[in-house]
Amino acid sequence: MEIDYEKEEKFNNINYNYYYYNIITITILILGGIFFFKRTANNKNIDKKEIAENNSKIQDNNQEKTKEENLTIEETTKNENTTITNNKNTDTKKDNNSNTPNKENNISTADNYISSSAENNNKNVSSEFKLYTLGNLQYYLYTPSNPQPNMPLIMYLHGGSNKKNNVEALLTTDGFPKYLYDGYYGDIRTYVVIPKLSNNYTGWSDITIDLRNLIKNINQMYGIDMNKVSLTGHSMGGTGTYQVQIKLPNTFACIAPMSGSVKNTEENINALSKTKIWAFVGMDDTIVNPEITQTIIKSLKEKGANASLTEIAGATHFDVAAAGYKNSGVVSWLVNCSK
Repeated sequence: MEIDYEKEEKFNNINYNYYYYNIITITILILGGIFFFKRTANNKNIDKKEIAENNSKIQDNNQEKTKEENLTIEETTKNENTTITNNKNTDTKKDNNSNTPNKENNISTADNYISSSAENNNKNVSSEFKLYTLGNLQYYLYTPSNPQPNMPLIMYLHGGSNKKNNVEALLTTDGFPKYLYDGYYGDIRTYVVIPKLSNNYTGWSDITIDLRNLIKNINQMYGIDMNKVSLTGHSMGGTGTYQVQIKLPNTFACIAPMSGSVKNTEENINALSKTKIWAFVGMDDTIVNPEITQTIIKSLKEKGANASLTEIAGATHFDVAAAGYKNSGVVSWLVNCSK
């Protein structure tokens, strides 16, 4: 009997292949089982870790919430006390019946003005600043939260150093707008317009018509109280406050020029006497002589005008902005004055 080696070899190969196939299959099943077991164990560990972390977070959140509630109570008490203090300060600065600042004790030190007020530093996220353009005039408009019809408007005229700066610098470098932007006054209940004077112009008197049109435009947009439009500015803006009032004598309910100057002429005195004035000077000002403003206020009083002067002892030209806008009560006076 002959052996069919070829057939036997094929048979053996089939057996070997079947054998190796079984070994590979069993190996895969074992490795798969090991992998599945480890993954399940890891998931259990991860779940335990996540549960522990979540419990820790919940505990931390509860502690933080309790802490915030305590801080809110303390801050509310602090704000109530600050409001009472600020009301007292405001009452000593102005006569509520006549919208006129108190004329007694006008001479104060710069240090007292700068350090006396408790800062609000409570920027209201609902109020906003927006940049607009009217013709060739760029301006920022501050809008309080929940604005209502017939609200006041304050126009601020910046100093000469900001003529060459970008318009954005008005909110970070220049007196009243900076304090307003930083939230020093809280949610002040007035519109505030801050125009930018181009470097092509010498001073604010060059664009008086543009400023008048700007006020009219804001009134058309928001319906402001035209009997409660006030004007203020520092340095070149202080001089501009005098000049714009002279050219627009029936526009503003009151003006607050700081470190400014104007010629003491009969025509100027007549125009300035048509509004209420609270002027500020630094007695150590070497840029604008404080005697100029002293003479103007004296002439206005002789004419029977509603004019007052705050002389700040020890204050330089640039000290006056902080002394006036931060701690004098003039901003409240500007908001509340009316024709």
